[in-house]
Amino acid sequence: MAAEIAAACPPQSRPRLVHLFNAFEVGGVERQHMMLVERLAPRFEQACWSYIHGPLEAELDALCIPHRAGDFAVLRDMLDAGTFDCAVVRTNRHAREVAAYFASSSVPVVYIRSFLRWFEGNDTHFDPEFERLSYAYPEHVFFSGPSLQRSARRLGIPIKGGEILFNGVDMARFCAAPRTPPPQDAPLRVGILANIAPHKNQLAAVTVLRPGMEAGWCTLHLAGEEQYPDYARQVREAAAGLPVEFRGYVAQAETFYDDIDVLLLTSTREGWPTVIMEAMAAGLPCVAPDVGDVGILLGSGEHGMLYPAGRFEAVPTLLAELRAPDRYRRYADRARQRGMDFDIDRTCAILERAIRRVIGERAAGEGR
Repeated sequence: MAAEIAAACPPQSRPRLVHLFNAFEVGGVERQHMMLVERLAPRFEQACWSYIHGPLEAELDALCIPHRAGDFAVLRDMLDAGTFDCAVVRTNRHAREVAAYFASSSVPVVYIRSFLRWFEGNDTHFDPEFERLSYAYPEHVFFSGPSLQRSARRLGIPIKGGEILFNGVDMARFCAAPRTPPPQDAPLRVGILANIAPHKNQLAAVTVLRPGMEAGWCTLHLAGEEQYPDYARQVREAAAGLPVEFRGYVAQAETFYDDIDVLLLTSTREGWPTVIMEAMAAGLPCVAPDVGDVGILLGSGEHGMLYPAGRFEAVPTLLAELRAPDRYRRYADRARQRGMDFDIDRTCAILERAIRRVIGERAAGEGR
């Protein structure tokens, strides 16, 4: 693939982008960024940075895209050594240093505000000081969900761009039809695809599904890296003796969706989850809490089953409803229809237009 790209587009003929990843670990935000990098590769020369190493570096290697991981000093050296035409920023890490650097740089910035905490600020998803800081220097700002856009608008400050750039799905990886109901004499295979972490709250899933698993009408399948060892140990201890499978890191999400009947989220916080879009594209019914923009994504319950935030005891009842074939088919059909709205190629085209516009405007300004 990399050879084909190089042959079709000699490096010197393509604009140069530098991407600031949130992490090279695998999470929803990072997977979205990686899909965009893959699609921009034929038309741009690219380099990537993150504060931490992770599995995505192997994917960048496969594309022959250079990358570095480390603190802001590593990023600054990378930026100073390169001649970049545009930076795509999708992280809140080193926010003060990044803002100061690009405010005095000739490199235009496209900033994708994602559902990430302000680690240097109040450690929540909204910190007025850091929001203002991070909207001041980019030539174009995107928001990855309506709630982020609403929060920013409440600040009452000018924001260049400011439209929503919805997360997307690689539709070619998923089947073109809704899933069929599982056999009535088989347990319902319930899956959670998320790193094993407190805010993903797999422990709640094990707890509320224990009676159903002991009765034999459901099994639980957990896929994701165990990034918090103490928490992962709690989950494993709670799951001892139950039909709970720990898959670990899954490189191809579609293989996990093929092995489950329902996608479940028991998160305490979410944004616009990639896993829900992917599961819907795979024709899977989804059961999720009404947190972040999940309610909008699931059409207030039309395209998937919603339960009130924190009310995990509602999960077994909703899953039991999906044991009815007609109910399962209805949500599988609606999920697939909704999933088709989020094609990553459409998302990438919107981003590319913004990148080319800011590059052109900066070049025109320097030519005056």
